Amino acid sequence: MNCFGRNWFHGAATNPWIRKHQPARVTAALGALGAAWLESATALAVNHLVFLGAGTGPGPAAGILSLAIQTLAIALVARANPAGRVLAIFTAVLSALPLPMLDRLVSERSFYSAAYLGGAFAFKAIAVWLLYSRESNDWFARR
Repeated sequence: MNCFGRNWFHGAATNPWIRKHQPARVTAALGALGAAWLESATALAVNHLVFLGAGTGPGPAAGILSLAIQTLAIALVARANPAGRVLAIFTAVLSALPLPMLDRLVSERSFYSAAYLGGAFAFKAIAVWLLYSRESNDWFARR
């Protein structure tokens, strides 16, 4: 509580209506977005701490910005804000851009990088599909 008698965080965790009525597909989409975030954060850390930025992927500033956008998407979706779904689409589209590199990465035996690129896109694409299902659309429309 702050000096005004209110909690600092008024998000989905403190709003019982949102948690009580959240469809299973939205919960699964949040899990997929969280898994994509963890995979992106791990790949960014490995690329820049272990390989000193010599691997595939964006520079540290772009990688951190991408993680911030993904975090914002997760927070907005958890609060039933439709802007979170738009950000989820945006992150999925951005992760689709390097997909043409997959065949080269596999032929060069860079299996970790190939798995990261394919996995991050798959998690985000599944999350977007789940967020635009009928029951998810109904839930976001009621907010």
